[in-house]
Amino acid sequence: MTSYRDLLGSLKDEPSKLSSLSSPPDLSSKSTSSPDNAKPKLHWPSAAAASDLRSKYQTLSRHADEASNYNMSIMAAAISSSMQSATPQLPSIECSLHKFQAEITKQTVKSMLSVSAGTPSVEENSLESLLVPDRHGRLQFGDPRKSSTKVMRALMSVSSLHDAASDLKTQLGNLSRTQTTAEIQSILCAVEDGSDTLRREIASSTAAVSVEAKEVRGVLDSIQQSVQLWRMKYPDTAPVKIDNRKCFFDPTQDKNSPTVIAYCIALVARVFERTAQRGATFILKMIKIFGYTLATLGERTLNTDQEIALAGIPESIERLEKKFNLDVDCVPYAVCPKCSMTYAPSFPNGASHPVYPPICLERQTSSEEPCNASLLSYGKPAKIFEYYPFFDWFGKFISLPGIEEYGDKFCEAVESHQNVPIRKVNQTDGCFVHEFLGADARLFIADRGSEGRWLFTLNADFFNAEGNRIRGKKSSTGIMAMSCLNLPLKMRNDHAYLYVPGIIQGPHEPNAINAEHRHYLKPLIDDLLVGYTWGIRPYATHRTYGKDCPYDRIFRVALALVLMDFKAARPFSGFLDVTSHHFCYMCDCWHVSHLGRTDYEEWKSADDAFLRKGAELWRDAPDTKKRKILEDMFGTRASEFWRLPYWKASIQLGIDPMHTMFLILLQRYFRDILGLDNPDDPKRTPKKPKFKFAFYHNFMPPPPLLYLRTHEIREEQLFIWPYFTPTDIPPPVIPWATHHASTPDHDNPITYRKFTPGECSNLLRELAASMTYHSASHVGNLHRLLQKPLVHDHKDDLRKALKQSNGDALTYVCADIDRLPASKFNKDVLVDQLMLWQLLDKAYNYDRGSSAPPPPVAPADDIDDSEGSITVDAELVASNFAQPDSKYKILPSPTLTRLLRAEPFECFSRIPGSKGDYTIPGEGAIGNSNICFQAQGTYRPGQRWIAGQIRHIFRRTQNGPLQAVICRSMPASTPHPFADYWANGFEADMVASNFSDTLEIITLSQIAGHIARWSITNDLVVIVNLCSD
Repeated sequence: MTSYRDLLGSLKDEPSKLSSLSSPPDLSSKSTSSPDNAKPKLHWPSAAAASDLRSKYQTLSRHADEASNYNMSIMAAAISSSMQSATPQLPSIECSLHKFQAEITKQTVKSMLSVSAGTPSVEENSLESLLVPDRHGRLQFGDPRKSSTKVMRALMSVSSLHDAASDLKTQLGNLSRTQTTAEIQSILCAVEDGSDTLRREIASSTAAVSVEAKEVRGVLDSIQQSVQLWRMKYPDTAPVKIDNRKCFFDPTQDKNSPTVIAYCIALVARVFERTAQRGATFILKMIKIFGYTLATLGERTLNTDQEIALAGIPESIERLEKKFNLDVDCVPYAVCPKCSMTYAPSFPNGASHPVYPPICLERQTSSEEPCNASLLSYGKPAKIFEYYPFFDWFGKFISLPGIEEYGDKFCEAVESHQNVPIRKVNQTDGCFVHEFLGADARLFIADRGSEGRWLFTLNADFFNAEGNRIRGKKSSTGIMAMSCLNLPLKMRNDHAYLYVPGIIQGPHEPNAINAEHRHYLKPLIDDLLVGYTWGIRPYATHRTYGKDCPYDRIFRVALALVLMDFKAARPFSGFLDVTSHHFCYMCDCWHVSHLGRTDYEEWKSADDAFLRKGAELWRDAPDTKKRKILEDMFGTRASEFWRLPYWKASIQLGIDPMHTMFLILLQRYFRDILGLDNPDDPKRTPKKPKFKFAFYHNFMPPPPLLYLRTHEIREEQLFIWPYFTPTDIPPPVIPWATHHASTPDHDNPITYRKFTPGECSNLLRELAASMTYHSASHVGNLHRLLQKPLVHDHKDDLRKALKQSNGDALTYVCADIDRLPASKFNKDVLVDQLMLWQLLDKAYNYDRGSSAPPPPVAPADDIDDSEGSITVDAELVASNFAQPDSKYKILPSPTLTRLLRAEPFECFSRIPGSKGDYTIPGEGAIGNSNICFQAQGTYRPGQRWIAGQIRHIFRRTQNGPLQAVICRSMPASTPHPFADYWANGFEADMVASNFSDTLEIITLSQIAGHIARWSITNDLVVIVNLCSD
C-alpha cells in the first residue's frame, strides 16, 4: 500500500497555512487571483496536482465506506493548501474560524497517526484502522461535529474562553501579598470582572460543546474559590460595575414595516391592555398566520422580503419582550410559609435550575428551635419572592434619554442655594437634601464632585388582589415601589420610571409581631447599602454611549424617604402598631391618654439613636420575654432600614397625606366636630368620640422612655418605691427629703409641699429617672382617669381605678398638680389627694394661676320651661362672670376716655367667665377677645347673635357693673350659608375678615360666649359659637 506520511510531513511541525474553507473548492478549475483585489489570495492546487492527489486517496480509501468521502475531501483540500505558499492573514472572524478549522484538521491527522502507529495488527502505513467505527459509531478519521460550521464556531469560542480563563488563573496565581493593597485590589477586580464575563459567555454555549464548556466552568470555579480567599483579607470596596450594554439597541433596526406593526400590536395588548402571556402569544401567532395566508392568496409564493418579514415575528411574547429589553431577570427567593424567611437561590456546579435548602433553619430567637418548615413542594419552592435587582434596573434607568441630565439638574439646583431656603417650593428646598451626608461624612449632594447622586422614595402597601367582597377581606398581596426624587414631579410617578423591587405573595401579610416584613426588604437594602457606600459604575449612560469611555462615571444612591400608610409603615419600619401606647415615632409623646394633646410647642423630636438601640436589642434578644420588655420600653422591633447608616426614622419615615389628611382629619372634622352630616340618613351613625375628656388639663406628660433605665435591674417588690435596685449605679435619692414650705388647704387638713417651678422640674426629672416602663405607663393612665367624665355616684369606681397605679406614678402626678403632702404619706393618702383635686378643683376654668372661685350653679327651680322653651334669668347670666382680679387692672385708654367723655373708675385686661376668660386683644390671648353678643337686651340661648371683638373692659363707678366696649364684624358680601343649620344647634355664620371702626358699649349679660374664627379667604371668615348648648 502506498505510504501517506510524505503527504503529511508539512503538518507535523509547521502551523497550518490554510486561509479559507468557506466554500468547497473546485479541484478541476484553476485558481484565479488579482493583484488589485484587496481580499487575501486563495491558492488552490492545479488540475494535475489535484487529480494526482485524488487518485492517491482513492487508492488509500478503497476499503472505506461512502460516509467518509466528505472527510477525505476536506483533508485532501487541507493538505493541498498547506503545500502552497503562505497567504496574508484574514483580518476577520472568518479568518480565525478557518485557522481554527485547519488546526482541528492537523490535530485530527496527528491523532490518527498515533492511533495507527499503536495498532500492531494493521500495517503501519495503512489507513484501514482509521475506518473502523469507535464506541460512538463514528469513524476515527472524521468527527461529524467538525464538519459543521456552526459547531466549529462554538468550538472555537469555547477554546478561546478556556484560554482566557487560564490566563486569569495564571494572573491570580502570580498575585503576592508583598504587593501593595492598591495593586492587589486592582488585580482582584480585573479577575472578578473577567470571570463574570466568561461565565456569561459560557452560559450561552450550545449543547454540542457541553464537555468543553464544563471544563471552562471548572477553571472559573477554582478562580472563584481563590478570589474568595483573597477577599477575606482584602474586601472589595470599588464601585459596582453594571454592564448595561444590552440596554442600548434599536429593536426596529433592519426590520420591515409589517414586522414592526406586529410588534406594536402584541406589546400594546401586553403592556397597556394587560393581556396575559398566553393571550399575547396567541396574538403574535395569529398575525403571523394572517400574513402568510394573505401573501399566498391566489396560489402565489412568498418572495424573499415577505419571508424575512414573517420570519422576524417571534413565536412567543417572551421572546419579543426580551428583544425589546422589556424582560425582567428576577432572583427567585424561596420563602418560608411559616416565618417568611427568604433564601437566595444557589447554582452549584453550573446547574441551570436554582437549588434551595429543603427546610427552614431560621430561629426567631437564639434560645428557640429552628422553624423546620418545609420550603419545597415537589422540588420547587412552596412560596416564592421574585426580587428584581436594583442594579439591573438602574442600568436600564440611566440608559434612558435625558435621565442623567435630570439627575444633574436636581443636584445643581441644591448646590445653587448657599443656605436652606426659608420658603419651600419644591423638593430641592428641603433641609434634608441640603444637610444629608454621604459615606465619606461630606455633604451628599453639595460635595459630590463629578459623581452623580440620586435620591429615592420607597412606597409599600398591601391590597386584596381578588377584589373587595361583602364577606370581607380574604387575601392580601403586598407590593413595593420606588420613585426617583431627582426627576420632575410630572415624571416621578410615571410607570416608565418606577422601580418595583418585588411583589409579596399572599394570602396573608407577614407577621408584624415577629418583624417578618424585614425579610422581604433584605435584598433591596443590600443593594442600596452598596450603592451608597461603594457606588455604582455603569458601562455607559445615554449621553456617553458610543464615545469609547466605558465605566466612566460613578453614581451613588440613597433612600431619602419612606412613604406608607400607618398600617404598612409600622411593620416595615419595625415600630409597634399605631393603636399601642407608642403611637408616634417622630416625637417623644406616648401613651394613649395623650392622643388628644394640642400643645405641640412642648413636643420634642424622638431620639433616633434610642430607637436604633431598641431595634438592635430586640433583634439580639435571647427570648420572646426579653423582646416584650424591650417593646414596652423602646417601642421598636427589628427592621432592615436600621442597617442603613444614615437612616433616621423621625425624619425619613413620612406620614401618608392621603390617609391622614383627606380620609381621616378632614372627614372627622366636618362630620363629627362641625356636624355637617345628614342627620336623617339612617345609614349614617355618628361616631362616638374616641377621646372622652370632661376637660383638658396641661399635665406633665409621662417621662420620655429615653430617661428610663435600659440596663439590667433587680426587682424587689412591686408598688413600693423604689421597688427595684440598680446594679451598676447608686440608688436614687429621695427628692422630697429636703423640707419645703407647705401651704394648707382649707377643705383638706393636709398641708402640701410648695415647690418653685425649678424645684418641681427637678423633682419630676429625678422621679422619671427612677421609673420603669410600667410606672411611666401608669402616669398616663392616671391622666386619663382624672380627665374622664365622672358618672354620678361612681366615686368608689374612680378610687378603685386610681389605686391600681403604683406609688411612683401617684407621686409623679401629685407633684405635678401641687398635691404632694408635706408629711409622711402612703398610697392611700396620694389617692385621696387626687380624688379631692378631681372633684373640687376641676371646673370650667382650671387655670392654675387664677384665684377666682368657681361660679355658682343655678338651682333647678330657676329654670322656667312652662312654654317649652328654655329661658334664663338675666341675673343668672350675669352671675356667670366672676369679679376680676386686681392684678389685671390696667390704665384707661385715651380712646375709651374719649368714648365715655370721662375717665372710667377702673379698667381690666381680663375677666373670668364660667366658660373661659374674656380678654382684650392686647392681653396676648386674642382668641379670648372674639365673642358673639346680643345687640339689645339680655342674650338667651337660641337667639340670633352678632360677632364682634372686645376692645375694653371697664366699670364707670366704684362697685358699678362691668361693661365692655366692642366692635362688630363687618357683614359678608355673600349669602348666609349656615342659616339652615341653626335650628339643629350648629350656630355658625360667615362675616368679613375686618371689624367696624364704630365702638359700642354693652353689658356682660348681652355676651353669648366665645367664637372661633376660620379664615377661608383673605376677605371672608367663618365663625362658630363655642358656647352653644
